Amino acid sequence: NQSEMMKLRKQLRKLTTENEGLRSELSGMGAVKKAVVIGGRNYPNTIRQDDDNNNSMLALPPPPVREEKKEDNNTSMQNTQIVEQEPSIRNLTLKQLLAFVDELYASKEKYDKKCAASKLPRETMEQHMYTFLNQRYGLRSLIVENASAVIKAVNSFHQQENTVAVFGKILRNEIDEEFRFVQKQLKDTVMDLLRVHLKAKHVRKPDDFIHSLAENIEQGVINVEEWTDIIQYMYNEDDAMALGVMLKDAARKYNGQRIKEAKEAAKKQPRAKAGIDQDLNGKMPYADFLKVLLDFQLLGHDRFLTKFRDRFYEVDKDNNGIINEEEFRMLCGVIGKLTGKGKNAKVVRSEADMRSLLEMADPHNNNHITFSEAVACLSGDIVEMVVDMHSRQQRLKEINIKREQKGFKKIQQGL
Repeated sequence: NQSEMMKLRKQLRKLTTENEGLRSELSGMGAVKKAVVIGGRNYPNTIRQDDDNNNSMLALPPPPVREEKKEDNNTSMQNTQIVEQEPSIRNLTLKQLLAFVDELYASKEKYDKKCAASKLPRETMEQHMYTFLNQRYGLRSLIVENASAVIKAVNSFHQQENTVAVFGKILRNEIDEEFRFVQKQLKDTVMDLLRVHLKAKHVRKPDDFIHSLAENIEQGVINVEEWTDIIQYMYNEDDAMALGVMLKDAARKYNGQRIKEAKEAAKKQPRAKAGIDQDLNGKMPYADFLKVLLDFQLLGHDRFLTKFRDRFYEVDKDNNGIINEEEFRMLCGVIGKLTGKGKNAKVVRSEADMRSLLEMADPHNNNHITFSEAVACLSGDIVEMVVDMHSRQQRLKEINIKREQKGFKKIQQGL
């Protein structure tokens, strides 16, 4: 009803204001420099960032804490000053981080449904993380502390765990939120194909036996015949070949480690030496196999969105993953199939087309469109843009080859 909608709108405005304050506070801390004054001398002290300078890393350091420090035994108590230092950020285990991500995703899904029912704008995943922590803890210091711990854990585990890598990219508005469902679908498809492969191999066995066998493989290792069959069914020839190379490399690393461990065990138990090199070729843990596929999918999607992401952040001046109607119109002017040649090529849209896109991206006229909403709305145009750019690059490459061949013929004629 009307009163509930008004209440929700007030709550959303309050949370948005608090989130923006927290975001500004966290973002600003990384650039702050403080001077430590001891015994009348200045010692510059910069709040530490993560050692990894990768631009894709998240860095939201916590606020400094105050503690007393003395220069040495000869320093008088009068020269002792209060020193501001960075506290140690709490370390989360991978299990704790994954549990937090699951809870945040579930909360975001419920919140999005509530916003859709009340005709309110969606939050980005970053905004909702602060909303989620705010609802859980309430105190600003606890929100900052836990947000910093999550960011640190994402930086630590993003290469080890694909779910963390996807979460980090969603949090940074580098890929759309819905991509996490694509990864889930990939996991389900791989398991379904494994069951199909096992059923074809054990035709007379009941379904319970097939399911049990698939579960054992999921918890253990998958052999080369099984994973080859799966990737050849799922991917085209080029992608399957590329994945085959990656998987063979992963299998070699796993097998090398197993052989090394077996040899070390054989030194202690000589009888165990027989069969060290048997039954290892092409095998790898199912988890490693699945991670290669998930990472491949993530890399492909990330590359697919590269040009769109660049164009989006050209119009998103405050870099928060949200644009208004005017900025969306600017974005639509550079996303899609180009009409014309060379420098005169541009995207042409009618006003009716633009209104239709706006209706899709911002159905409740909130003047608020997130990165994920823009991707969902313009997905067809992104495909056309990528295909068009690829075809133009191919034509340019062919022209250059012809020019080189023509020039070579002239040289030959001159000789």
